[in-house]
Amino acid sequence: MKTEITLRNQAVCLDLQGTPKTEIANCLNKSRLWVQRWVSRYDARFPERSLQNRSCAPKAVKETSPKNIKDLVLRSRKEREARKRPAHKYALIGAEAIYYELRVLGISPLESVS
Repeated sequence: MKTEITLRNQAVCLDLQGTPKTEIANCLNKSRLWVQRWVSRYDARFPERSLQNRSCAPKAVKETSPKNIKDLVLRSRKEREARKRPAHKYALIGAEAIYYELRVLGISPLESVS
């Protein structure tokens, strides 16, 4: 049984020899798009590395909430878990409960608090 890396390498070799991509796809039982993807990713300077899997994870994570809002949410969650305030004796501790608590306090999660 051929590994995926071996199939990718074989596809690139056949392409470099001038074999049409459709024919390569049929020969390897892969789609033409698959052949096109690996042929375009191939880099002769780094042949092994260029045929490895790549992560689909975002390269940078965008900060979605201001730090002070996060701090308020975490503090509210801890207080609710500890049942520190009488109002929290039987309070829920999930995201929806914290969201409504912040709304009652007049804090919108999308606005920054000074």
